[in-house]
Amino acid sequence: MGKHGRLEIFLIGIVYISFISLGLPDGLQGVTWPSMMDFFKVPIDSLGVLLFTGTAGYLLTSFFSGRLIAVFGIGFLLAASCAVTGAALLGYAFAPDFITIAVLALIVGLAGGAIDAGLNAYAAENFSKRVMQWLHASYGLGVMLGPVIMVYFINMSNSWKSAYAASGILQILMAIIFFCTVRMWKGSRGAPDSAQDAEPIKNTIIKPSSWVNMLLFFIISGAEAGVGIWAYTFLTEARGIGHSPAAFVAGAFWAAYTFGRVIAGAFSKYIKTYRLIYLCLVGALFGTALLWAGINNFADFTGVILSGLFIGPIFPALVSGTKKRVGGHHAFNMVGMQMAASGLGYAVLPGIAGIAARHWGLETLPLFIACLLAFSAVLYRILYYFMPGHIFDNH
Repeated sequence: MGKHGRLEIFLIGIVYISFISLGLPDGLQGVTWPSMMDFFKVPIDSLGVLLFTGTAGYLLTSFFSGRLIAVFGIGFLLAASCAVTGAALLGYAFAPDFITIAVLALIVGLAGGAIDAGLNAYAAENFSKRVMQWLHASYGLGVMLGPVIMVYFINMSNSWKSAYAASGILQILMAIIFFCTVRMWKGSRGAPDSAQDAEPIKNTIIKPSSWVNMLLFFIISGAEAGVGIWAYTFLTEARGIGHSPAAFVAGAFWAAYTFGRVIAGAFSKYIKTYRLIYLCLVGALFGTALLWAGINNFADFTGVILSGLFIGPIFPALVSGTKKRVGGHHAFNMVGMQMAASGLGYAVLPGIAGIAARHWGLETLPLFIACLLAFSAVLYRILYYFMPGHIFDNH
């Protein structure tokens, strides 16, 4: 194995760890909130403040990540963003009031958007489809580990703050690694070497395909979040299933979601990207249809798990195909814009699903998700007509 091969493996290892650490804070929030709410004496809906500020910060930096990479370089941007994230997470452990927590959530969102978009942009340009799937599986592993870590620290120290401190220390360690390897990230394929070499964002955003791409990521992220967020409520309230089995199946959705990415990565050499995406969309539609049918509890459980298994690989497959859809000059800008759109979809569409459920009943939830998946298939087909060279067979 040559020097270049060893360097690539080393960088892949760093990115794997980064994706795991990126998922940890997302996994912590849900388990932490009851304890945090009690500690700061705030009402239950105050969680919306944290979600709003975190999402706002994420959208801002991820959207402009292409420009940030051009100005600062991807290695320095990742190092600085990890350092800021680590400092903010450590700040959670010492925050005197809820307002401080909200400000810290904004900072975590700002830094997290840069990390997420930067890593995805680098991986899309430099790593294979297999590696991309497994990187996103690593993120899923981080999300699943988050609650486990939180429960561990609550049992050990009777405090939610210790878990955030541990996550902050991990992010700072990642920052040190990125700072020590800044030069290794230079010269990546497709990455602009300077601000002068970068494609201006205005040139990317005026392309009709850019808006279709962003809409696709908005919709597909909302679909996966909709199932993940509402599965437990749907099973308990609409189908009368007990809390323990419903909680297990809701967790199994994310496990299947991660496992689907592992499997997709293993078979990525043998299936073209567009076929994988359509196969997964059909599989996810079948899962939601099975859930909608309401045959019996086993069918409901199977529908949730199949939805996770097939939805999981779609996002990383779409990221891998960005360059083919928009062209190399726009790829770094487009990845950031897609990540911003996905963050917005993740935040907005599950809320719309909840509004629909309140007015027309919880049974509308699977139908809502199925419509999002079907619309995603239509949007993906439309993007074929915008592809540079119009070469569908090579996608």
